[in-house]
Amino acid sequence: MAGLSAVAGLPAQASPTGPSPSDGLQRSTRAAPDDDDVTIRRDDQGRVRSVRTTAGRPVDRPTGVTASTAPEQAARAHLKRYGTTLGLHDQATDLDVAATTARAGDAEIVRFQQQVDGVPVLGGDLVVALDGANNLQSITGETTVGAPAPASPKVSADTARATALRVAAKAHPQSSALTAGEPERWIYDPTLLGAPGRPVGRQVWRVEVTAGEYGDVRELVLVDAATGAVPLHFNQVAEAKNRWVCDGVNFRRSPSQEVCPDTIPASRVRAEGGAANLEADVNKAYDYSGDTYDFYFGRVGRDSLDGAGMQIRSMVRYCEKPTFIPCPYPNAFWNGFGMVYGAGFAGADDVVGHELTHGVIEHTAGLFYVYQSGAVNESVADVMGELIDITNGSGTDASNY
Repeated sequence: MAGLSAVAGLPAQASPTGPSPSDGLQRSTRAAPDDDDVTIRRDDQGRVRSVRTTAGRPVDRPTGVTASTAPEQAARAHLKRYGTTLGLHDQATDLDVAATTARAGDAEIVRFQQQVDGVPVLGGDLVVALDGANNLQSITGETTVGAPAPASPKVSADTARATALRVAAKAHPQSSALTAGEPERWIYDPTLLGAPGRPVGRQVWRVEVTAGEYGDVRELVLVDAATGAVPLHFNQVAEAKNRWVCDGVNFRRSPSQEVCPDTIPASRVRAEGGAANLEADVNKAYDYSGDTYDFYFGRVGRDSLDGAGMQIRSMVRYCEKPTFIPCPYPNAFWNGFGMVYGAGFAGADDVVGHELTHGVIEHTAGLFYVYQSGAVNESVADVMGELIDITNGSGTDASNY
């Protein structure tokens, strides 16, 4: 038995790209149940940051678990043993399976979403990695320990939706035709996202407000279900200045969220296997998104951004409708559906790889684009974008690019 590591809690940070303070880790030798050699590390608020034994050796599967036991059942058996240490009251009721992903050698990863009386916790999840024999390799993630049972909301869903629209309109005065999605009940503990505050959860309405020609606004708004206050809101669009393909020809357009929608086939100027286009941006978006797909499939065995063959859609030479926003559009972003590029931005393979990696992150780790998780999101996208750049044999791979 060895090799268990778990993380619970992240240090606060002023902004996704700002400096990270010391995490205030404190060492503790208190062992997990029945494990004399397990070392537990906690943060300065007493939350578990890691639980581990000798590196490189998995923790033996619990009694009753075999190599053929279903991954979810095996993962829950391990969590039954370590759940209290990780801040859970009862893994059977506190966790809901979010996804199970196969890895090489029959290994599995099981992702769990924390919930309180059936209400999910924002940023509260645990990821259990098992080897091919269902021995435990790692547990990573974080949970809230201060969330009371959610009461009936005093603020209605309709009120929360209206509040979210007002907040988004103020945050994005240049955007028109804002649309609010269906409010959902969640538990919000600010410390799980690295925000300042006490590690105490409260019930909120989670509302996503979208707008823009191709979804350049994805404002996530949390509305307190008891008071109507807004403890957090941020735009989830992953930006970076610096195979349907559609060409916006630098024409200012009316709001629409889909990139290369099925309903407008005429907007497609290049599709999988199609001939090269006269427009360089179209060909670069096509080529470099293909390089990104090949990188993830060939090196990590991932079939597209979502791991299930998701079509990679790109819009090049995009322009916003408001005339005070520059056209050509000086940016590129992943909007949750596809890639959007201002003129020239599809010509950089590291930018394409970076932005599409945001799609991979959204479908895997689910890192929110705010505070420390936002910094990690950007860092991973930077690294993967550069790896794609230096391995695809295209573009400029000099050390100063």
